[in-house]
Amino acid sequence: MQDRRHAAPARLEHRLKALTRTSHTNPRDEPGYFPGGLKVSLRPGDRAVYVGTAQYHRNEFFEIARASVVDDYERADAEFKKKFGTKYPLHKVLLTAAR
Repeated sequence: MQDRRHAAPARLEHRLKALTRTSHTNPRDEPGYFPGGLKVSLRPGDRAVYVGTAQYHRNEFFEIARASVVDDYERADAEFKKKFGTKYPLHKVLLTAAR
């Protein structure tokens, strides 16, 4: 029987909710790169950011054929405030094409 953890789906979807305290790893305000040619540009002082939901569409060789970003900020912001309160705002910084 095949181990289902290693089964490759035709389309992968990965939800990225929040990144926090990134200034120690990215002190010069450089963009963070994601697979599929996506990047996010963080600003100094950002404590929590919403980057969207990255959807990766793969071809028959499991290579990323296309990447897209879904914006569901309102729902994520409500979830964030419920879990963490309102001390830190959730900044909307969507993933963009790196090219």
